[in-house]
Amino acid sequence: MRIMNVDESPQQSTGKRGFLSVNFVLLFVAHFIVVAVYFLFMTTMARHAMQAFACADSIAGFVASIFLVGAAFSRILTGRYADALGLKRCSIAALILMLVSCLLYPVGDMSLPLMFAIRFFHGVSFGIANTTMPAIATEIIPLEVMGEGTGWFMLSNSLGTGVGPLFGLLVSGNFEYSILYGFCSALAIVAIAATVPLAAGAKPAGGTKAALAQIPKFKLSLVFDPATRKFSFFMFLVAFSYSSVNAFADAYSASIGLEGWAAGIFLVYSISLVLMRPPAGRLQDRRGENAVLYPSIASVAVGALVCAACTFAPVPLLMLSVGIFAATGFGTCMSSGLAVVGKLSGGTKAAPGIATFYLLCDFGCGIGPLLLGVIVGSLGYVAMYVTCAIVALIAVAYYHFAHGRFQQSV
Repeated sequence: MRIMNVDESPQQSTGKRGFLSVNFVLLFVAHFIVVAVYFLFMTTMARHAMQAFACADSIAGFVASIFLVGAAFSRILTGRYADALGLKRCSIAALILMLVSCLLYPVGDMSLPLMFAIRFFHGVSFGIANTTMPAIATEIIPLEVMGEGTGWFMLSNSLGTGVGPLFGLLVSGNFEYSILYGFCSALAIVAIAATVPLAAGAKPAGGTKAALAQIPKFKLSLVFDPATRKFSFFMFLVAFSYSSVNAFADAYSASIGLEGWAAGIFLVYSISLVLMRPPAGRLQDRRGENAVLYPSIASVAVGALVCAACTFAPVPLLMLSVGIFAATGFGTCMSSGLAVVGKLSGGTKAAPGIATFYLLCDFGCGIGPLLLGVIVGSLGYVAMYVTCAIVALIAVAYYHFAHGRFQQSV
């Protein structure tokens, strides 16, 4: 496949030229770093807080989760104003804030309130970058190969969700946290260097002031993009179900005598995504999103049931297979769903729709562990995973009535 130059206009190109360009590669690298650093800290921050501040488990959990509060807050604002301010400009500002946050983490004699503030603003940086960068991708990728191109781009997100926790668990268990912070600061610098040369995501031709003047006044009903919120809600249910793996895999594997194997789930998850993403994207372009999303959502339910089965058959291979179902399920839903959001947005001014899609995903990932933790405490892990399988099946039904039944047959 020929690689396009930075200055070419891929949104107007034909499918024969494909989606791969210098812009695409630079954006891929930057977005991967943003997501990997987020998940790296998410899996290690609670433990670090307990060690550094001698705080209770609940406080340590809040140190980790306040990140999502910052991300959700910034997504609401980013969805409304990013297109007017310029997607590239917002991305660079977010990456600079991310770098500052990483540099501040190892500050000596840090107080707990300061740690809360740093985590919140790191979350703000993630919410902005994780909204604007996919929006830039929808400008770079030609509409006729949006499924395949978005699938490849979202590999940066999915690999980040796998590599980040894996690296975080390995490094935090063998080195000082200061090494972790230094490494993440270096990655942030690389992300900035990759974003600055982008020839995409520029501010509107009419100027920022004119674009801002066209934005309607804030209403609670506009927090979620009207054009995409109905479709995007299925991702809340999928993320809620998947959060049982992301949040509880480590503790669950230890409880059934498979301690240490949880990290392998994320490794299998990453490898599986690399292998399945290209054919899934091509299938979506040729046969439509239903051909991908129906089986992908159902795969989330299968993965939850496999987790439950590990209680009765605690075999490492069975535990590792959860990574395959997580990849075909949650990972594929993320990329395929984003491609649909890009098309619903017409390939331009996609930030509001992408913010809505990710905001609902964040809500699912954030609320899931809180509610599922209650089920674990009262009924156990098996009941929790069965519940998640039921939620995923509800997501299949919701998707069908909200969007799937309206797709024209190919």
